[in-house]
Amino acid sequence: MKRPRSLLREPVVLGGGKGATLVLDAIYRFPDGFELELTRDGSPNLALDQRRSSNGEASDPYGRRDQFVGLQIGLNSTDGRGAMFKARSLPGALPALIVSRFWRIESGEETLWLWAAPFPRDGRFMILARWPDYEIAGEDGISTPV
Repeated sequence: MKRPRSLLREPVVLGGGKGATLVLDAIYRFPDGFELELTRDGSPNLALDQRRSSNGEASDPYGRRDQFVGLQIGLNSTDGRGAMFKARSLPGALPALIVSRFWRIESGEETLWLWAAPFPRDGRFMILARWPDYEIAGEDGISTPV
């Protein structure tokens, strides 16, 4: 299936902190859910880099290092459903909104792909990002559509 055009007019910064900026590049809507494309920009924190490379956990299926360890993304729809994605967390039962991570071969290690379902009936939801390692607090989110 061909990827539809993004619901965003342009990329949106979700947060910036000590050494990294997190950007929501696109939201792609499909009949059964939606994809979020996020990118990380900035210089790596060397202490975090060492912790990431020595923690023994697998990276993506293509062997690239995980640049999103510790990131938390919250999604809340206006109808009350919500979910939280935590990088490197165990999957658990989520109430009414499902969020999961996936990879694309054409994307680099600075790109994070999330799948969420279902798409909110009114098309509106709030996205919050929290990344303590980079002092991104997640206090302000963005509402869609933007």
